[in-house]
Amino acid sequence: AAVNDGDELLEATPRPDVAGVLRAAEGIVRTVRRRSPGTVVIFLEMFLRDDPEAARVLKTGSEAWRDTPTGEAIGWYHEVGPRLHRHVCRRYGLAQFNLVPA
Repeated sequence: AAVNDGDELLEATPRPDVAGVLRAAEGIVRTVRRRSPGTVVIFLEMFLRDDPEAARVLKTGSEAWRDTPTGEAIGWYHEVGPRLHRHVCRRYGLAQFNLVPA
C-alpha cells in the first residue's frame, strides 16, 4: 500500500495540517502493526516529477500539484514530507529509503 501525503500538504497550502499528516502517518504504522504484526513497514521518498507542463497536459497528479509553483511543490515533497517521515521512522524504528537525487 502507498500513501501520498505530499498532495495533502500541497492542497492545504498556505496552512497545511502538518500535525495532522504526522498523526495520520503514525496511525497507519500503528494500525499495520496491530493488524499484521509480521508486515514490514518502510517509508519511501520518491522523486517529484519536475515537468509541470507534462503534468498539466497529461493531467497527472493532483490539481494542487498542477496549480503550485514547482519550487514550492518540491519543498513540500522533498523537504517537509521526508522530515515528517524521518520523525515517524525514528519513533517506531522503521526504515526510510530516499530515492530523491541529492
